[in-house]
Amino acid sequence: MIASRETILSLLYRIGTIGFSFASVSLLIRNLGPEHYGAWATLVSALVWIQMSDLGIGYVIKNRVAARGDLEVLCDQIAVAVRLAFLIGLALIVLYVLGGSRLSVVRDFPLEASVLYICAFLCLPAMIGVNILQGLNRSTVSFQASMLQSLAWLLLVLALGREASLHTLAVAFAMLWLLHGTYTFLRAYRALGLSQQGFGARLVSRRPLADALPLLRIGGAFFILQMTALVLFNLGTYLAYTYFSAGAAARYDILNKVYQIPMTLFNVLIAVAWSTIATLISQRQVANVKRLQVQLLAASVGGGVLLLAISMMVVAPFVRLYSHGQLEVQPAEVFWFAAQVAVQMVAYAGAVFLNAAERLRLQILFAIASTALFLPLFFLLQRHAAGIAAIPLATLLVVLPGALYFSYYARRHIIGALVPAPSEVPSRT
Repeated sequence: MIASRETILSLLYRIGTIGFSFASVSLLIRNLGPEHYGAWATLVSALVWIQMSDLGIGYVIKNRVAARGDLEVLCDQIAVAVRLAFLIGLALIVLYVLGGSRLSVVRDFPLEASVLYICAFLCLPAMIGVNILQGLNRSTVSFQASMLQSLAWLLLVLALGREASLHTLAVAFAMLWLLHGTYTFLRAYRALGLSQQGFGARLVSRRPLADALPLLRIGGAFFILQMTALVLFNLGTYLAYTYFSAGAAARYDILNKVYQIPMTLFNVLIAVAWSTIATLISQRQVANVKRLQVQLLAASVGGGVLLLAISMMVVAPFVRLYSHGQLEVQPAEVFWFAAQVAVQMVAYAGAVFLNAAERLRLQILFAIASTALFLPLFFLLQRHAAGIAAIPLATLLVVLPGALYFSYYARRHIIGALVPAPSEVPSRT
């Protein structure tokens, strides 16, 4: 089931995206130098936070679409979600204007930060299109759009050459971000047939925002999980920039991008499996859900072991070559990055079943505890001169308990709950 046409195409598109992104990063390091590239990487890393700041309503919409419910009700829910995302974007712009300068990278590069972040805030409603496509098992559309965005970015970086400035890069990146969001939403709009349900009229109707409360109840739980995941997996570049140097941020960012390759490919499996799991659970197809769990767990464990084995041989020389000799990474940094990703893959393989079944309380407890422990553990490791390796090591230690427990919980309490009791099984006469 995992090796479907959807999965294979998604993997190919993601490989293309990774290839184009890797080429553009290598050129940016050469053209900007390690210090300026470190600043650029820190600026761009905050976009992930903005993309995930929709209060979790995107994930709720994905589950609703995957469940294939009444299209008219679903259209109302999407209209409410888009309106709410727009209001969230406006509120975040106000918060950014009032307090954005408290972030060190915003103080250092105020114009570039404003261009990037305000554009991302305004794109929040369009990002729901990605969730709709995933719920329809059409993730290939959004992955294809991401690949084209990465290709366009690479061509722009090539065209700018050594004349590139952070300001020019920010404007170009923001425009591509806007085009990507618009395209994916329009494709989702057509794929779900929203025009036939009068979506435009529903979007501008005066229905009270209280209609959003059912979405926010579950979306709020997803939002907590999003924010805690961002602290654990996407705060590293900013920590390296703030507590070490711009050069350390560049080194961390390159290692992070190297390990985003296996994690991104694995996330393709997770994205495709999520909607499949939600559909199978709604249909109570126990055998298929069990088979899917075994496949995902085997992929995560096998992929993690292989990643650790390969990393110690190839990553350090690759980074040296890739950065044109401007960056050097240490064996300890390589090892802890690889180990963190291996544990993260196992955690995701279990958590996707909890997400699809909307069993979020357990994840929230683990996520809050992990987030509360992450920064104190990072500072402790930093004081013991662990360098930037303190970031992935701290992440590994706080994620490990959940990685060990989620798969067990999914098997026992989610898949096990689908098995009918003996009294529910029809007897043969």
